[in-house]
Amino acid sequence: MIKGTPAYTHFGTLTPNQNKSSKRYLKFRGKADWVEAAALDKADEKIWGEDKWDFSGRTDITDIKFELEYKVDAKNMTSAYGELNSDFIEFGVRVWNKATRTRKWFKGAFTINTTGKLEARFDSAAALPIALAQFSGEIEIQPLIVSKTPLRDSVSGLRTQPGTILGWSDPIVIELQKNRKGLSALFEIRWKAFSEEAGLDGAFFEIDWSERPIIYLNDANQALKQVLMSEASRGKVARVRDAINRLIAHQAVTTGLMAAFYQFKEIHSNGALEASDIIENLSSQNESILREWGWMLTQHGDATRVDDIAQELLEILENGVDLGAVIVDELSIRVQREFGTEKSIDDLISEVSDGDATDD
Repeated sequence: MIKGTPAYTHFGTLTPNQNKSSKRYLKFRGKADWVEAAALDKADEKIWGEDKWDFSGRTDITDIKFELEYKVDAKNMTSAYGELNSDFIEFGVRVWNKATRTRKWFKGAFTINTTGKLEARFDSAAALPIALAQFSGEIEIQPLIVSKTPLRDSVSGLRTQPGTILGWSDPIVIELQKNRKGLSALFEIRWKAFSEEAGLDGAFFEIDWSERPIIYLNDANQALKQVLMSEASRGKVARVRDAINRLIAHQAVTTGLMAAFYQFKEIHSNGALEASDIIENLSSQNESILREWGWMLTQHGDATRVDDIAQELLEILENGVDLGAVIVDELSIRVQREFGTEKSIDDLISEVSDGDATDD
């Protein structure tokens, strides 16, 4: 966030134009039409904050577009620089996404009315299409006014260079993935009494691989609940909790990856030959797990984006590689390594062995 006002600028902070409502639109998976935010269900209203739009976990939404309106008093600017127009200054937004190392400038438009107000507008539909699959983490959108040519400030005597920031507004942050750890990055965790449902005898967790995957834990096991809900950072309870979490993670991720791969393979066998086409037709939960942990399925295990992972999976299928053998021979090792299973077990053993893992 930009703080303070440099000596050379007479714009400073841009104010959102309350007289002109900013519009926001979403496109949902499998739908061709855009839906305006104002027409969404009440459950979707929590997406929109004043300076943060939270799409974390919303794998049913594929694209967004929006219009932004700002205003600023330009009278001080004209006294310093003289009459300016689009030949000298430019309004737009700077987009920054750390996860994909994307930093780009997208141009907007502005007018200066007869009262000396500068009104700026940015329409992402014309300049900045945002397909959420192309980004990760957080997208920061910073509205800016910048100089296009060298400008001399007659008030301060300073000279600016092209690209100098003259005015700005607080950034809007589009959040795609909350900073959640472990399974909570993909799965919702819920508790329920297993005794009330048939087929759950002898289990302490159940995986519901639905549009929003859920891991159910047995609410009747109060000792388990006490351990798993503990916030201890060290000691016996913390080590037992971490070992149990890794056991659940191992099975949950393996199950999800196998489900995703089988659907990926089925879509390919039905005639989809491009990786992007296959990804577009995956269920939301299968796309999500490929995005988070799909690299474990690929031959080299080093892909970082879902498009790259899909392309490598496609090459594996088309080259006749036995991915089933990879799953059997290598997936469990990769999952153990990713979740630090060996260290967790060693820590757990050290709690009960005191240097000797055998009982008298």
